[in-house]
Amino acid sequence: MNTMQVNRAGIARTFQNIRLFKNLSVVDNVKAAMNNDMHYNMFSAILRLPNYRREEIAAHRRALKLLSIFDMQDMADVRAGSLPYGAQRRLEIVRALATNPSLLLLDEPAAGMNPSETADLMDNIRKVHEMFQIAIVLIEHDMSLVMNICEGICVLNFGHIIAKGTPDEIQNNPAVIEAYLGRSKENRNSYIEDKLIESKQEGRQKSNDE
Repeated sequence: MNTMQVNRAGIARTFQNIRLFKNLSVVDNVKAAMNNDMHYNMFSAILRLPNYRREEIAAHRRALKLLSIFDMQDMADVRAGSLPYGAQRRLEIVRALATNPSLLLLDEPAAGMNPSETADLMDNIRKVHEMFQIAIVLIEHDMSLVMNICEGICVLNFGHIIAKGTPDEIQNNPAVIEAYLGRSKENRNSYIEDKLIESKQEGRQKSNDE
């Protein structure tokens, strides 16, 4: 599937590296994501026919409504590239919502944010989930954000899934603790002893086979 087909299937995403149309206004960035809902042709747009005007007015109003969710309606006419970093992150989420997704993928939405901006982001993600009733999947390294907003967590270590569960289950999962905090000295020694025993047993088995 290409990007357009994925989007029409109801999947929208944001990027780890911000990908806004930086020379467009904030509101135009949001309207650019409404292409699937705009029902006029190039001829109507060139001649500014009534159908074109109706569609554009409706899109503008909807864009402002979406921006208001993140308290960004007053920034509608500001050039997107001049926004503070945190505001650009929020705008990406608003633009993704403008496609009417049933699944929203957020790739490290808190990357580069300070604690205050991250706290605001948590509130906004909760608000989006409650208002739009959509599934949200996020990839994130900020454990405070993950533990405070996620209902289910999947932990990967070097590309392999090592745990799945609720925040409480993940926090107490031995494999997760080991992967992120390391082994205690006692556990490391026990681990080494176990590996030595396994190695000796494998050596005996090979000798017997020979």
